[in-house]
Amino acid sequence: MADFHEDSDDDFTVEYQEQFYVPPGWYAAEFAGFSKTDHPEYGPGLRLDFRLLKKKYDGAIIPGTGKRKATAKNFTGRVLKELAGAKWDPKNIPRLSSLVGTRGEIEVVDGTHEGTCKVKNFKRVTEDDDED
Repeated sequence: MADFHEDSDDDFTVEYQEQFYVPPGWYAAEFAGFSKTDHPEYGPGLRLDFRLLKKKYDGAIIPGTGKRKATAKNFTGRVLKELAGAKWDPKNIPRLSSLVGTRGEIEVVDGTHEGTCKVKNFKRVTEDDDED
């Protein structure tokens, strides 16, 4: 697969809040934004932010971070494929800003540091799925 629009200024970031903790599980969420990251140990990355939509955590932003180069097996590739849905073409990844607002469910797991959490998976919800 290809890098997301690495050479663009297509970052769409959300106003960050203090790290918000939610217990592990699946939550209704929407894709809220993204930004490039550079980690001293892991190198260039991509932070994908999701806004929780229901229950007592409504509005909380939960991040997930992966490599900038999307592959079929890494976090970035799996999530981008779900976000893009039927539009997915690994040779022509859509602009991430066009995917902001896409709704689905995120799987939240405990983060690396105590008291933190992160997105592990995203599953796109179709309108038919959302009627329940």
